[in-house]
Amino acid sequence: MNAEVNTSVDVSGKNDSRKEENKLPDVDLEKYKDELLSYQELQRKNMMLKLQSENQKLESEIKKVDHYLI
Repeated sequence: MNAEVNTSVDVSGKNDSRKEENKLPDVDLEKYKDELLSYQELQRKNMMLKLQSENQKLESEIKKVDHYLI
């Protein structure tokens, strides 16, 4: 029974050292959240600009086609 207790203590010591090794660096969650929101906003703006550009191209093509039809 003593051997089981000693083994248990040894294993828990190894787990503690593994936890220390696997610790993630401290992260400022508020800063991360703000940066993520800013990035998402930029993505939305970028998508809107791409859509506007595509829309302008399509409208230009429609005008060309309409001109030939008239």
